[in-house]
Amino acid sequence: MQKQKANQYNDEQNNRENKIWGDFVIEKMNLLLDKEKDRDGLLFYETAEEIGKMLVGKITMTQIRKVFSEIQKKSKIKNKINPKQEVKRIEMIMAYTVGRFRSDKNKNDWQSFFKVVKKAGDMVIQNKWTFDDYKNFFEAIIAYYRYHGGREQ
Repeated sequence: MQKQKANQYNDEQNNRENKIWGDFVIEKMNLLLDKEKDRDGLLFYETAEEIGKMLVGKITMTQIRKVFSEIQKKSKIKNKINPKQEVKRIEMIMAYTVGRFRSDKNKNDWQSFFKVVKKAGDMVIQNKWTFDDYKNFFEAIIAYYRYHGGREQ
């Protein structure tokens, strides 16, 4: 019984940390829509760097690249695709990945990353970003992930 309560406490704490992680990033991404607050466009890269840092030690490069490779494939034929449909398809791939994880720790990190992917997709759907912006954002996340020590675990 004592062990069960400890596990429940740890799960609740992980959920709180995950909420802070994902929601904090979403708040920053909302600022990317405000040209007054991001006149020089640097917030775009600062946000990508923060996300890259947060993913280190939590998600492997292979897992991140799986998502990014889908984005890259579609970017090469961007004139032949519907960007709004493609971001929704990428969301679906992420949802499947999140659902596969049994471990709460990995699942929470994936849920936070999923929030980021979903928010970036929403920016394309709302015509705030182009598909190239979407691709560049993920490219920057990967670059900063590597810079801050992200490797295969």
